[in-house]
Amino acid sequence: MSAILPLEAVGLTLRKRGQRLVGPVDLRLEAGGITVLIGPNGAGKTSLLRLLHGLERPSAGSLHWAAPLEEARRRQGFVFQSPIMMRRNVRDSLAYPLDLLGVPRRVARAGRGLGCAGRAGGRAEPAGIGAFRGRAAEAGPGAR
Repeated sequence: MSAILPLEAVGLTLRKRGQRLVGPVDLRLEAGGITVLIGPNGAGKTSLLRLLHGLERPSAGSLHWAAPLEEARRRQGFVFQSPIMMRRNVRDSLAYPLDLLGVPRRVARAGRGLGCAGRAGGRAEPAGIGAFRGRAAEAGPGAR
């Protein structure tokens, strides 16, 4: 299994109904660390994330993963801003993409000690939200 990062976006643009929503964006996301995307409501953060994850087709520009596209898609997750996530606790929200991939629920929700990266319980700590694993998720100001 090869690394999927770095991810490089070159001239990435999203247009809908004749209006430019994102871009052009040039960026390179390296492996390691945490990347944070911030900006005001309507700035295009979610649209950019959807482009990076392949959930929107770019109007222009390109994305280049370090791994083949199908492998990169299989090895990433995207947690949507939707009410389904707000009805779950943080661990279950993190495990949801694994559930969609067919990982057994018990395994997807597991914490430390199973020796497999990607388990929701083990991913909460590096993301800085380990203390919130059992708490109900709360809608932030951008949630609908």
